[in-house]
Amino acid sequence: MVDDELVEHVALSLLGERVVHERVVRLPALERLIGHLRLTKWHRRLAPRPLLLLTVHAAASMIGYAELQRTGPWHELGVALSRYAGMLGAIVALALLLGVAALPIRAVRWRMSHETW
Repeated sequence: MVDDELVEHVALSLLGERVVHERVVRLPALERLIGHLRLTKWHRRLAPRPLLLLTVHAAASMIGYAELQRTGPWHELGVALSRYAGMLGAIVALALLLGVAALPIRAVRWRMSHETW
């Protein structure tokens, strides 16, 4: 059975990401000032960094706790999921963000020639 709090957390996380993306990336005044092409280039260059930091944070946390407790990272992941509220939602949200980030890249690579890519 799916926890209602988890569903709410994931839904709010995705909604928040969508609002931030639409309002920060698509501010008409900012587009007029800087230009859509330059903003697109900045987004393409900077967008992977937060995803990388979130992934490293999650992995380093599990590895660090595992070292402190003298257990394995997978065991600590299980402990975190069972003891800390919101952890499952955070992991699901990170997986969804990584999936959303990976899908467009593959779709674009599949449609473009190797020389263009």
